[in-house]
Amino acid sequence: LPRYDYGSNGVLGYYHAQLTDIVQYPDARTELFHAFRELGNIILFCMLIEQALSQEEVTDLLHAAPFQNILPRPYCAEGEKPETKTKRLEAKYAALQIVQNVDKYGTAKLHLQTLDII
Repeated sequence: LPRYDYGSNGVLGYYHAQLTDIVQYPDARTELFHAFRELGNIILFCMLIEQALSQEEVTDLLHAAPFQNILPRPYCAEGEKPETKTKRLEAKYAALQIVQNVDKYGTAKLHLQTLDII
């Protein structure tokens, strides 16, 4: 019969019987289980590092948003037009737009260099 027909207790009993020799091995507690503990710590450490890097990446993207002309949606009370607030934000962050400023004030060589960076 397939193992799932035996139910949870049957499957647990099967694996318990198969692994009895390993569990009763005298060095299992000192060496094998310690190796498993180290492996678990390594996996946990990698997961925490990945989580920290993801948070750092989100922060970097939030800080870079104005330079990429990604502006937050302005809060508008009742009766206010979002278009006017958006225009004000665009005017506020216009100095941060590198490519447009190079086009406006820079030379052709500088313009090509900024396009290579982006």
